Amino acid sequence: MTELDNSLSEPALVAPYSFDSAFIPISPRLKENVQWLPKRYSEKAVAWDVRYVAEQEGKFLIIPPGESAFINCGFSLQLHDYFAALLLIRSGTSKKSTLLLTNSVGVIEPDYKEAVCANLFNYGKAPIMIVDKERVLQITFSLSPYGLTCLYPAQFELSPCTQTRQGGFGSSGVS
Repeated sequence: MTELDNSLSEPALVAPYSFDSAFIPISPRLKENVQWLPKRYSEKAVAWDVRYVAEQEGKFLIIPPGESAFINCGFSLQLHDYFAALLLIRSGTSKKSTLLLTNSVGVIEPDYKEAVCANLFNYGKAPIMIVDKERVLQITFSLSPYGLTCLYPAQFELSPCTQTRQGGFGSSGVS
């Protein structure tokens, strides 16, 4: 096991980076109502709450027991190359319903430019209704291995990769 040098110099991003500016509204309703974009609800929150924004005002989504529903979150992300985003189910959603994010954690890489989507599964015995503008998911950000190699090249390295993303949702694993 290699020991890390604890005297790492202070890393510097190209410019100050605001995670709030990473959210790009793409659904017409979010473009008109940016207050529904993901946001933090406390000073020390590490995640931004993500709302279900229906295509039309007041609509809702019902997920029958044992079934899943694919939802478009209405925004894309413009991430700095050093970061990845992690999409999770909110603890409040888990507490009051039987919904799961089918892949447990959605990993959104900086080269993914399509709509952020989620596949929700109802493992319960009753239908689940998600109402318009309900906070269902949360998103947080993490320094990526690529970011570590750029910021601390003497301490971290990655094997070379020559492939580039050729599609949208779920495309990085397609050969």
